[in-house]
Amino acid sequence: ATDSCGTPLTGTTTDPLSYTQQGSYTIIWVYTDTNGNSTQQLQSVVIADTAVPIPTVTNLPSIIDDCSVTITAFPTATDNCAGLITATTTDPLTYSVDGIYTVTWVYDDGNGNTQTQTQQVVISDVNPPVPTITNLPVINGQCSVSITTHPTANDLCAGIITGTTTDPLTYTVQGTYTINWTYNDGNGNSIQQSQQIIVQDTTPPVAATRPVTVNLDATGTASLTPNQVNNNSRDNCGIASLTLDKTNFTCTDLGTVTVNLTVTDIAGNTHSAPALITVRDLIRPVVNTQPVTLFLNATGTVTLNPNQVDDNSTDNCGIVSRTVSQSQFDCSHIGRNTIQLTVTDASGNSNSRNVVVTIAETVAPIAIAHPSVSIALDGNGQAPLTVNEVNNGSSDNCAIATITLSKYFFHCSEVGTHTVTMTVTD
Repeated sequence: ATDSCGTPLTGTTTDPLSYTQQGSYTIIWVYTDTNGNSTQQLQSVVIADTAVPIPTVTNLPSIIDDCSVTITAFPTATDNCAGLITATTTDPLTYSVDGIYTVTWVYDDGNGNTQTQTQQVVISDVNPPVPTITNLPVINGQCSVSITTHPTANDLCAGIITGTTTDPLTYTVQGTYTINWTYNDGNGNSIQQSQQIIVQDTTPPVAATRPVTVNLDATGTASLTPNQVNNNSRDNCGIASLTLDKTNFTCTDLGTVTVNLTVTDIAGNTHSAPALITVRDLIRPVVNTQPVTLFLNATGTVTLNPNQVDDNSTDNCGIVSRTVSQSQFDCSHIGRNTIQLTVTDASGNSNSRNVVVTIAETVAPIAIAHPSVSIALDGNGQAPLTVNEVNNGSSDNCAIATITLSKYFFHCSEVGTHTVTMTVTD
């Protein structure tokens, strides 16, 4: 700006001088001379990007492979504002199944301008697998043959392929068999290869056992299977069956029992070995209780027998003892008392349950009065009578609550002898 008293003035502003976001902005310029006179001027700044990105390559080349394609290099585009833009896509970047696929790339300059471009991916596998071994070896077995290792083939795309077959993989009958293996690369290319199986048998099995612990159930019984006793019994050809000479156990078997495991192979050869079986009872008794009411005796005590609160408790092998958490009761226990009944079986298993024991007291107190009490009228012609004057050592098995008299006051008209009743309540 120009000023009448000075040199030209350069405007100043507190607004930003750089703008990189789309939109319209206003800058306020201020011109101030050396005498403190100032004026303002507005300037508009408009940022508007309307140009779409331009792909670096006009037509993206097709990506072609026999087996699989994984796209790692993304195409780019140039933009007047954003510069070099890398494309994005929501399509898969890896393709491993034969077919023709289209990947749609999107270039976005961040200012609302986008451009799309497509690229073709072609997967085509026409090469069949090649067996690893040209001629598969004959497999021999004395009694049986179980094939656990499948032959393989090499494939350009799938790599190592394991052979599959619809023929049996286990043979237990004497004879010669042929297995047809198929190698399929998953892309429609396959090849077959045959293998011969020969079966014979001469060797008996070896029975091996281990000690086993069985627990009786709630019915007092337990069963044992040959597999529980078997400790890797073996046969050069294959085991047909495992049997035991004893499989069921009851409470009478508690402790240790010896059983015999017999192993039979597929040719009928057998071998037996003993096994030590420990029979245990871990089932806790089932406790059933019934509430009971007990009456204190003349000494203020009573004893509870555990059988009084047991209501046919049961155990799979039998109960050996019943105990209670409290068996002695006195006057301090009058009312409802919760105790525990514990039932124990022959194996030491125990179980407890709460039961209510009600303690009642029906023994009447003993009232003892002095046979004769003399009282004198006072100056008002009255004479009071107290309990302590009449009571002569009344007692109760628990405790006395109250002592009352049938008459407490006498007057001039009652000079003479009277009968007073003392009542003792516990």
